[in-house]
Amino acid sequence: MHYSISETSKNHLKVHFGEWEKSGSKFNLDVFPNLNSLLSSLITITPARIIKQSNNREAHEYCFPEPHFTGFNGVGLRKDFPNAVIQTEIRNGFETEFIEVDSLTKTCFVTVIAELKDAEYSIITVYPGRYAPAFPYTGMVKEEQLIAEKFWKQHILLRLSMANLSRKQ
Repeated sequence: MHYSISETSKNHLKVHFGEWEKSGSKFNLDVFPNLNSLLSSLITITPARIIKQSNNREAHEYCFPEPHFTGFNGVGLRKDFPNAVIQTEIRNGFETEFIEVDSLTKTCFVTVIAELKDAEYSIITVYPGRYAPAFPYTGMVKEEQLIAEKFWKQHILLRLSMANLSRKQ
């Protein structure tokens, strides 16, 4: 599938390409060292799942074949971390919750959130891992807001602990 991307979206995506001090999913830089390498790969495959959203938006979930993994999953189930200390940070203008973990699991999935404009998909965001709804916000379509609220009550962003982060750099 072919995608276009704005400079604003490119800047937003830096968090998924090596900014380990932020929470969330990170790309495997050995497979996708930059956005262009990822976009070149997406042209050659078909999404495994498409989730229709409001405002002409779609989530395209891709599954890449083994043995390569696309990245590290930065979202986890809250119930799997009952004793974790929840912290907050600002991401994309939203206060989000995260916990520090010793490691992030590998994933073979990539999700692209894009808006259909003039018969072309314009990327809003792209990240390694399965589809996760946006953080709930005012103005969201009510049905999507309920789905997002339920998801984020059950899930939380993950970040490598400071000790493991220093080993990455």
